[in-house]
Amino acid sequence: MAPIRPHQKTRTGCLTCRKRKVKCDETSITCDNCSRRKMQCVWPDPSKASSPKSPKMPRPTPSPELSLCRSAPPFDMTTLEIMHHYTSVAYNTVYDQPPEAAEIWRTVVPRLAFSAPSPFLLHSILAFSALHLHSLYGSEPKGAEYLRIARSYNTLAVRALPASQDLAQNADQIVLFLTYILGARYKFATESSVSSQSEWFAEIGRSALWTQLDRWDRYRKTDIGLLIRALDSTDEAVSRLLDTDVTHALFPHSLSRLHLPTPDAPDGDEVRDPAVSETYAEAINLLRRAFTASLLPDCQAYAASIWVTSMSDSFMELLCQRRPRALIIAGHYCAIMHRMKGPWWARKGWSDELSRIRALLDDRWQRWLDWMPPDACEGMFNELELGSDDGLMDWMSTPFLITSPVSVHL
Repeated sequence: MAPIRPHQKTRTGCLTCRKRKVKCDETSITCDNCSRRKMQCVWPDPSKASSPKSPKMPRPTPSPELSLCRSAPPFDMTTLEIMHHYTSVAYNTVYDQPPEAAEIWRTVVPRLAFSAPSPFLLHSILAFSALHLHSLYGSEPKGAEYLRIARSYNTLAVRALPASQDLAQNADQIVLFLTYILGARYKFATESSVSSQSEWFAEIGRSALWTQLDRWDRYRKTDIGLLIRALDSTDEAVSRLLDTDVTHALFPHSLSRLHLPTPDAPDGDEVRDPAVSETYAEAINLLRRAFTASLLPDCQAYAASIWVTSMSDSFMELLCQRRPRALIIAGHYCAIMHRMKGPWWARKGWSDELSRIRALLDDRWQRWLDWMPPDACEGMFNELELGSDDGLMDWMSTPFLITSPVSVHL
């Protein structure tokens, strides 16, 4: 028997040589072995060729923390920034309140927003905070971006609110109340016309909210009880000064008689209607309350909001009809706001609004707007409490025309 020739195995030759377990010279297209034996030379498909397999390594078991990070949604850094701004800065601008009540806006209100089944309070917080950032950055590119974000969140908040009074009564009244306050601040800052303030309040069912929220005892026992007690304290502080001789002396006497058919006022027939006269009287009394609050350093937000948020629907209708008496009352409110220069959300082009109101009145009514609280009464009320009669007389003798200039902040 002839000896078997030694050979080396190959893993890269043709399939025929591999099957015969002989060395292939790897000559394409037919190797030498297959050619000499007149056999079919079959080669492997290159597309199915695979690299040598590496040894399998055990896969590490991910930690619970890593699994949580992989399942969590991506962070929206801008939203986090806006919420951080609210809890660090903007929360303290919603209302004039002592620190312990302001803390409710910083901690309790966001917690209620996150736990509420509907997101309208959360969206209102973000809209308010983004708008405050816009007021800080102004016309800078970042300020414009914050304004766009604020508008988006405000739209989401309005869309998420109950669509009817029945649904509003079934919702969490505390969450609705807080949304109402924040939304009112947003509307106040962004609307340019006094008469347009009614739209947002109609959307959220203002009368339904206040009907539910007049049961204060129940809410004093909740997480926002301290907030409500602070609001009560502000209202009581204003009420104590409302009917004093000083307030009566400072408030325009001509405005106090505007709801009456006096000989010096045009169109007396309008206010001979008892219902119309009462509507004007109520609006004037509310304005007197706002004016009194504007004299107190810790009641600026109250002064800015009490007249707009409490005016009756019948007065709002008269204002939208551009009745002269309604416009004159609104003009006095604008002048109070201009002098007070209150919270950031109340700083706007009040002189522009005043000019529009004056342009809507004919010559017979112009003199009713010639006496207005002047800018020079900063800290005036503190002087009056010290008995400075000269300060009072100087203040009362300084006229203020409603066409005085004012810088537009927002």
